[in-house]
Amino acid sequence: MRFDTNNFYKGAVTRLLSLADAERMAGVSVPEYKYDLERMFDFAQDLELMQPPHVTVHVAGTKGKGSVAAMIESMVRANGYRTGLYTSPHLHTFRERIKIDGVPVTEDLFAASLDRAWSYIESLNGSQQKFPTTFEMLTAMAMDLFKREQIDVAILEVGLGGRLDATNVFPTDVAVITSISLDHTAILGPTLSDIAHEKIGIVKRAQPVISAPQSPEAQQVIESKCLEVNAQLLQIQKDTTFQLDSAGLSGQKIAVVTPKHEYNCNLPLLGKHQAENAAVAITAVEQIPLELNFEQMVLGINSVKWDGRFQILSENPYLIVDGAHNPYSMQKLGMTIKEYFPKSNVSLIFGASMDKQLDLLISEAETFANKIYIVTSRHPRAASPSYLEKFFLNNDVNKQVMGEVKKTLITASHEASDNDVIVVTGSLFVVAEALEWYFEISPEWYPELSLSRS
Repeated sequence: MRFDTNNFYKGAVTRLLSLADAERMAGVSVPEYKYDLERMFDFAQDLELMQPPHVTVHVAGTKGKGSVAAMIESMVRANGYRTGLYTSPHLHTFRERIKIDGVPVTEDLFAASLDRAWSYIESLNGSQQKFPTTFEMLTAMAMDLFKREQIDVAILEVGLGGRLDATNVFPTDVAVITSISLDHTAILGPTLSDIAHEKIGIVKRAQPVISAPQSPEAQQVIESKCLEVNAQLLQIQKDTTFQLDSAGLSGQKIAVVTPKHEYNCNLPLLGKHQAENAAVAITAVEQIPLELNFEQMVLGINSVKWDGRFQILSENPYLIVDGAHNPYSMQKLGMTIKEYFPKSNVSLIFGASMDKQLDLLISEAETFANKIYIVTSRHPRAASPSYLEKFFLNNDVNKQVMGEVKKTLITASHEASDNDVIVVTGSLFVVAEALEWYFEISPEWYPELSLSRS
């Protein structure tokens, strides 16, 4: 699988990355003005995007929101509706972030949409403070393409937080809050209550709100906001229940009981947390104001794809990629590894971004790994292996400072026995490079790739 980058598309990516890009900035915080919704509102209004002709589902949360968004899209598409899915970050190409009917938009569609939106920047006469960020541009492009391609349902995944996220300027029909845990604390706040306030900020009016099981601290914030705006709150393990019946390396059988129906699904995504995500997604789809068939919803769940989330690439030894990038998700990864491979030696190929809770993230990784190869990705926010090494404190774990992901994969594969498990984790950017190595995918070109990294 290879992506051919023509000049038109390459030019579009270059222009896109000329804007302020919080995702690619090193460090733990970005200037406040970059989260200015007034700027995004003006941008979307200029492009005539403020009254979408489609149903919109908005997904926020700390962990699982991408998986939930993918499940919702798959179920809606299985019902014969035209879908638009907007997620972040991407693995190999910016086009993955904007999907029509489950497929990344073409290079030509992507570049043409950016060209239309760029006229707004030109109208600002060089007033850079009013320029949209890269993420804001992508958000506007997604809504522009969803409108032009006449989709029926748009599923928007929040990029960061919720209240001040660029996706939050658009009217929505259904709001979803996945599991909330500590992440991006430098921006969202140090407590679960602070973070929950930001996530529930996507709820601004009376509408269905679906929430995953939450800590009491976060749950109180969610219930209070729903009461304030008269939103209907549907809670997993209260209004909807789910049960994991069986699990294997090919998938897991789950039963989900909502107020409307009982579903028996063969979920291809592994891990108990994905059963919870499926319950959230099914409950959300039931609230979409369109005619939906329960059997088709099951077919959609059974066929969902979401790369980089406990994805088994090969056996003997097992090679798995999982984009766990915060302490909560790393804990869930450890639980899943122990469930499926209780007697295997586990080697992690671990890399992370500078802005993560590295002490807690690494502490969780050390609880289930026998050996850890410390690597870095090509992403500008990636921490160097020598910097990451400082956070590893468990002397019982064999640690080895490496470098590039691809070279480390070859080393780890040669050193592992057939029954061992190699897991690439700590960052979706590290996972992306592993997938590129395994499937021989050519990564998308970005300007910083022309620069050497120490």
